[in-house]
Amino acid sequence: MLAITLGVAAVAALGSAVAVGASGEGSTATAATTRTVTVTKGVAESMVSGTGSLAPSKQIDLDFATSGTVTHVYVKVGEHVRKGQLLGRLDRTSADVALQAAQAQLDDAEQGLATAQGQSSTATANTGGGSATTSVPSAQAAVASAQLAVQQAEDAVAATGLRAPMAATVASVTGQVGDQVNGGSSNNSSQDSGASTAAGGQSSGSSSTSAPSTGFVTLAKLHTLTMDVELSESDIGSVKVGQSATVTVNALDGQQIAAHVSAIGVLPTSSTTTGSSGAVSYPATVVLDQSAPGVKAGMSATADIVTGRASGLVVPNQAVQGALVTVERNGVRTQQRVQTGVVGDSSTQILGGLKQGDTVVVTSASAIAGQNATGQAQGAGQGAGGRFGGAGGGFGGGLGGGGTGFRPGGAAGGSGFRPGGGTP
Repeated sequence: MLAITLGVAAVAALGSAVAVGASGEGSTATAATTRTVTVTKGVAESMVSGTGSLAPSKQIDLDFATSGTVTHVYVKVGEHVRKGQLLGRLDRTSADVALQAAQAQLDDAEQGLATAQGQSSTATANTGGGSATTSVPSAQAAVASAQLAVQQAEDAVAATGLRAPMAATVASVTGQVGDQVNGGSSNNSSQDSGASTAAGGQSSGSSSTSAPSTGFVTLAKLHTLTMDVELSESDIGSVKVGQSATVTVNALDGQQIAAHVSAIGVLPTSSTTTGSSGAVSYPATVVLDQSAPGVKAGMSATADIVTGRASGLVVPNQAVQGALVTVERNGVRTQQRVQTGVVGDSSTQILGGLKQGDTVVVTSASAIAGQNATGQAQGAGQGAGGRFGGAGGGFGGGLGGGGTGFRPGGAAGGSGFRPGGGTP
């Protein structure tokens, strides 16, 4: 009776092992689902992405080049101005008086030079003696000095006016009539790599990140926007100046705008350390090639930079395993060696080994993962069957002759019985 009880327990255990194996086979059928695609002509693209904020292509903060009282402000925020246009004016009374005095001195010096030259001519003609009261070189020096004084006075008058060094849009006006200003006292900033010259203090830099306005008037070129993106050290090596990009503006329902890479930084902008390894980022500047309604400086966006592009025969990336693809012809599947070109984000360029119209088999990553998981499950089921079978054999051996014995270890599930000798 004891032998029968133990045998029933072993049978139940073996039944569990068989169920595990069956489950594994069913998973294989589901996970290994594949599909076929036709080899066609297309484009394989690889891209890297980065995020940032839109900024004017150039922004300049302007200040008066001299001190004084503001008498006129000629522009307002949002107004478009032309190059050289007068933006504001300081009280120029004293500067005008100084200019008039300098001009009068120049007139006197020029008259003195004319007199000296006349006297010199007379003295030369009169060989009997006499000399000019004022020498010609001295009179010429006086004229040159007076001319310099006039030039300086004219510059002082011009400095009372603030003019636009470029055609742009007025982004801010921080002063008003009646304010006292100190010439060139503010920390000016500019988002452009070149400096320009105009009457009025200004500065320029190379950053395209919008900075708080600090000048009396801030001008910005809003018709062209840029953005700085940070790219990882593994991506920056594939980015080149001139590569095309697509900028997606987050606030405008993902609106996409064509752009291109205009500059790449040579120094890292940040480094994030995790454990013993550090992640380094490098800047790249992207210039928008188009404008779109609603797009404004300061909006956050994502730039997808195309680092590789090739046209020709393409297949999905999942169809290529190393240098092999599975080709289906007349219902028969065979492996074919191929030569690949650009490996894009979703498709791979085929340079040789396939022709247009061929049918290839695509196995998704999830299917491959399912096959691996199924193989592990089957292995576990077989191991369980072997263990139960071994246990059954042990039971039989322990009971000896006359009992019902089990075949130890066998195939997966080990469900067969070996009749024992004799009658119980």
